[in-house]
Amino acid sequence: MVNSALLRLAERLAQNSSKIVEEVRFAIEEPNNYVIRFEEKLKERGIEEHLEELPWIVLIDALIEDELAYEIDWKESTLEITYAIDDLFDRKKIDSLDWEWIENISDAMLTGEKLQAIADKLNERSLSLAYLDIDSDSYILIVVPNVEIGELKDLALKAGHTISSTFI
Repeated sequence: MVNSALLRLAERLAQNSSKIVEEVRFAIEEPNNYVIRFEEKLKERGIEEHLEELPWIVLIDALIEDELAYEIDWKESTLEITYAIDDLFDRKKIDSLDWEWIENISDAMLTGEKLQAIADKLNERSLSLAYLDIDSDSYILIVVPNVEIGELKDLALKAGHTISSTFI
């Protein structure tokens, strides 16, 4: 059940990229071989052996690599956040936001507060800004239509992980 939920989630987030789904499947079915084959890539995340979270991390890294997700630091500038979201919009062929309103947001605000303000703006366009939780000090951002976010959150929970669209 857990693995099938993660694979269904991968299918939904990967936008028809069988490469992503197959990479996640490989991490599920042959985790030790996955670790051996992708040793250098996994070292960037501090993974040197098979972990229970391996398929989740593999999904996240594959989404980032295909520019379907974007990782930002917990203490990111407003400008960098807008670049990240614009990149996600470009990849999904979504018209960019008019960022003029963002000038009212101080760089002194916490990143979570900035992301929540942006999420509220996106909600007006029937889009959800969400993050895939990897229990770290960064946010793995995704942008999806509002009609999809509930199912994605449910699939993540069934897979033992969290997708959240609330930042504060």
